[in-house]
Amino acid sequence: MRASVGGIDIAYQTEGEGEPLLLIMGIGYARWGWRWLLPHLTDSFRTITFDNRCVGESGCPEDPFTMKDMAADAIGVLDDLDVGSTHVFGVSMGGFIAQEIAIGWPDRVKSLVLGATHLGIGNMVPLSQQTQKILADRSGTPEELIRRGMPYSFRPGWVEEHPEEFEEILTYRIPHQPPPEIYRRQLEATLTFDTSRTAMKIAARALVLQGTEDRVVPPGNAELIAETLPNVRLQMLDGAGHLFFIEEPAQVAELVKSFCLKRGGPD
Repeated sequence: MRASVGGIDIAYQTEGEGEPLLLIMGIGYARWGWRWLLPHLTDSFRTITFDNRCVGESGCPEDPFTMKDMAADAIGVLDDLDVGSTHVFGVSMGGFIAQEIAIGWPDRVKSLVLGATHLGIGNMVPLSQQTQKILADRSGTPEELIRRGMPYSFRPGWVEEHPEEFEEILTYRIPHQPPPEIYRRQLEATLTFDTSRTAMKIAARALVLQGTEDRVVPPGNAELIAETLPNVRLQMLDGAGHLFFIEEPAQVAELVKSFCLKRGGPD
């Protein structure tokens, strides 16, 4: 299915039954990245996954864009589905987009889950020099690039302990790797993202999920989010990496279900 948003086609799909749950993926990843978590969610939610602009089957504009523009894409998907309000779960860059949705369209957000993300340039624990070097190095073939960099998104040792699962992931990641110039478009949009002065306006109940062994987004960022949002619960995932929702999908799904489908406060 496709939604036309501001002249751009945004590809999306829905699975499962229950309250709607919008899932927003990180930089360079299309909606296939949710395939390991989805089977654990579709018994409780009508899941909505989509390809962010410039990846997967979605279109890519010629002009520069921002995280707010990407949030508007997600709202366009909800409009196309006639979904008024939804639970929202964004990871990494998807967490940026989720914050912009919660700030700009508060009536569309039932609850908010932010995973492995931060508040942007105004208040963040910066990426390590090693992470910055890996993200900046786009040399080699797409497969070489992915095999070199993707293990860093998992906790130390996970790839060695799960070689068959990692190779399965690569069968999706390699064919869907965006060209360097397209990847750069999303990366440039992240560099101006900043909710450090607006995130306190988020009214939705929020759950922050963060792996303690995240080598992409330093765990200290989760604490900064928890200190800023007014109605928030922080859940550190012991020993988990940046792609914690692939490492431990059943655990993550249970956390999302218990939080999003709960009535009352965040605790």
